[in-house]
Amino acid sequence: MTDGTGHAGRGAAGGRGFGLVFEDAELERQFWHRFQRQHRSRNQFAVVLGLLLFCLFAVVDRGVGDDHWQAMLVVRLGFTLPLLLIGVAGFFIRPIVERYTGPLVFFVLFVSGASVVVMNTMLPPEVRNLYFTGLLIVLVFGHGFFRTDFRWPAAAIALTFVVYLYAALWVDPVPAPMLLASTFYYVSAAVIMVITGWSLEQQERNNFLMERQLRYLAHTDELTGLANRRAFIDHFSAERQRALRDGRPLSLFLVDLDHLKQINDSRGHEHGDATLKALAGALRALARRPGDLAARLGGDEFVLLLSDCSHDQGCRIARDLASGAAAQADVPFTASIGMITMVPDSDCTLEQLLQQADDALYQAKRGGRAQAVCRRRP
Repeated sequence: MTDGTGHAGRGAAGGRGFGLVFEDAELERQFWHRFQRQHRSRNQFAVVLGLLLFCLFAVVDRGVGDDHWQAMLVVRLGFTLPLLLIGVAGFFIRPIVERYTGPLVFFVLFVSGASVVVMNTMLPPEVRNLYFTGLLIVLVFGHGFFRTDFRWPAAAIALTFVVYLYAALWVDPVPAPMLLASTFYYVSAAVIMVITGWSLEQQERNNFLMERQLRYLAHTDELTGLANRRAFIDHFSAERQRALRDGRPLSLFLVDLDHLKQINDSRGHEHGDATLKALAGALRALARRPGDLAARLGGDEFVLLLSDCSHDQGCRIARDLASGAAAQADVPFTASIGMITMVPDSDCTLEQLLQQADDALYQAKRGGRAQAVCRRRP
């Protein structure tokens, strides 16, 4: 699991009761941004389907409403339908649905459920409470079709049940056995659907964390925690476009850890790994601005890209790094470095720059290692 920085992070459940909340606020924001974008079309389909079914049930009103069917149609089509249309419209307005998906789901579910309760009070005594099954449909839609924070449909279902109890006890009282049975059915169904909604959201969060972890592993060197070759290639492409647009320089450092084989042979691979990590730590400390990136290309070879870094600045950094001035006190190292500085143009490719940096690196190695050779791209 990963946190907001791409490293191993916290579990899905946060600390807010029954809710599922990541403790990292940025991780929570990223999850909901992805979740809403992924399920926007599904929610739009669900709300349109629900609206059509709600209107089609007007046929049932005509069949069972007896003398009150016209009043029921007024409730369904005259009062409730316009409110639902407002809610449906919200699902198709991106700035609204991106921020208020949960409240929109709550609104359409509660309006639908409350109208079913009102129409149920208008039915003849012999079929009274027939529309109670309509509340079960609202339950299914709330947690089976819509995808949002499960607490919003749960709140709509709970409030709808309060309206139902009020109507059944004081507005149009129903016999106690019928009320008890209806309450049992509704609460049982509600508990099942809320747990279903909770489970679905938990699964979504676990999938989100797993995908982040897979992306992290696919773009990260396991030993050093730096970016790997694939991640560097992707990053360079984006950074090159920004530098090309802004006309600012980039400095690319190709870095080889000196004498890694001798370190492994004389002091063991564990110390060799520690030396690689020390160099990686020094590179990571240099890549501290937006656009900078340190990566391990493989073995003892690393690369560092510094954005908006002039040739003189890059040379100072390269010489300090090569001499070991950036090393941790307990794990000394030296490195050979080939550096190339350029202002990218349309003909500039990563392969060309790496080749030029590699030529400079080769010269540094021939010169005795523990040094940097710095060049400007012609």
